[in-house]
Amino acid sequence: MSVPQLIKYWGYPVEEHWVTTTDGYILGLHRIPHGRNGEDPGSPRPVVYMQHCLTCSSAIWAFGPPTKSLGYILADAGYDVWMGNSRGNSYSRNHTTLEPCSMERCDEFWEFGWDEGGLYDVTAGIDFALNHTGQEAVYYVGHSMGCTQYLVMLSSLPEYNQKIKLGTLLAPPAYMSHAPNFIFQIAAMADDISILYHLFGFAEFLPHIDFITWFGHLVCSDDHPLLQTVCMNFGFAFLGFNPGQLNGTMIPTYLDHIPEGTST
Repeated sequence: MSVPQLIKYWGYPVEEHWVTTTDGYILGLHRIPHGRNGEDPGSPRPVVYMQHCLTCSSAIWAFGPPTKSLGYILADAGYDVWMGNSRGNSYSRNHTTLEPCSMERCDEFWEFGWDEGGLYDVTAGIDFALNHTGQEAVYYVGHSMGCTQYLVMLSSLPEYNQKIKLGTLLAPPAYMSHAPNFIFQIAAMADDISILYHLFGFAEFLPHIDFITWFGHLVCSDDHPLLQTVCMNFGFAFLGFNPGQLNGTMIPTYLDHIPEGTST
C-alpha cells in the first residue's frame, strides 16, 4: 500500500500535495488534517511538520497501529499533521527539467545530499503547509536525517527560526565521529562504495524494489515465526538491539516502504 492508502486503511482522512523547490525538485507531501473522531474537522488546528530519516519516507509516521504511530497520535490529539518527503524517495522522484532514472545518465538529478534537503526540501514543505493553512509557525518533528536537515535549515536560514514553535528531534545526528554502530564504520568507506556504484553505472542508492516487498511478506510474516525471528535479528544488527520496540508482525508493512531510495 502507498502512504495515502495506508492512512486510509487505518481510518484517517488524508490529502496528497505537491510542492516544487526553488531548484526544481517536485516533492510529495502527505497530510492528515484531523483525527478519526475529530470534532469540527474544518476548524483551524496547530500545524505539525514531520520529516523522515535517510532512505525512508513519510510512511514512518503512519505504519500503524494508530496507538503506536506518531502521525495518528498527533492527529487524534488535535494537530494538523503534515509529513514531508525528501528529494529522491518514491514520493519525491520528480523534477521540472531533470530525468530521475537510476542510471548514471541521470546523475544530475541525484547530485544532492542532506544539506540540500535542509536548504530546499524542508523549507519548501514548511512554507507550503503554512500558506495552505494560514498559520504562522509549525511544530517540527524530525527523525535522524530529518533532524540534520532541521539543523541545516535553522543555521543556514535563521529566518526560519520564526516559523518554528517547537522542534522535537528524534535520534538527531549532528556529528558522526562518536557513533558506535557498525553502519557508521561502514560509512567511512562511503567514497569507495560510491565509486563502485558509479563504476557500475548507478546514481541512486537503495531504491525500493518489488523484491523487498515480496521477501517481507513471504519470509518475515507471522506465517513463518522462525524466519520472522531471523528478520528481526537482521534488523537488530543494523538498527540496534531493542526487541521491546520492534513489532515483528509489522515487518512486512515496514518492508513495503523501506528502503525508499536516495542519492549515492
